[in-house]
Amino acid sequence: RARIKGACGRGAIKIELPKPLRDVIACHCGQSCKQACHYGAATAMPTERLVFQSNARLQWYQSSRHVRRGFCNICGSNLFYDHEQRPEIAISPSALEDQVELSLTAHIFTASKGVYYKICDQLPQHQQWSGRWSD
Repeated sequence: RARIKGACGRGAIKIELPKPLRDVIACHCGQSCKQACHYGAATAMPTERLVFQSNARLQWYQSSRHVRRGFCNICGSNLFYDHEQRPEIAISPSALEDQVELSLTAHIFTASKGVYYKICDQLPQHQQWSGRWSD
């Protein structure tokens, strides 16, 4: 089965993901915006299918009651969003070598987006989030 390789900015964390991945969703919530310095974007896959080739520099931090975020403790790359009550893990698409089959499909938490920018594409916008990745 085809796989996609990925890494943090310094290559200290290396991953392999089986295709296909969920398309990318842009998250405009306050936490994602602070983590990404604008808004967050993520693809997702079942957590148990994520394979690490190296993860000694992977650091997790509890960003809210049920969510932890994974980043590289060398370069600071924000790589993962892991909600303990969901079987999927969200992954930054910018960490992936092959992004050809991915596309941005929706915006979530648009009610929380920064006032300094507008969402100008024609993709679906959700003021909050239903909890389903397919939205």
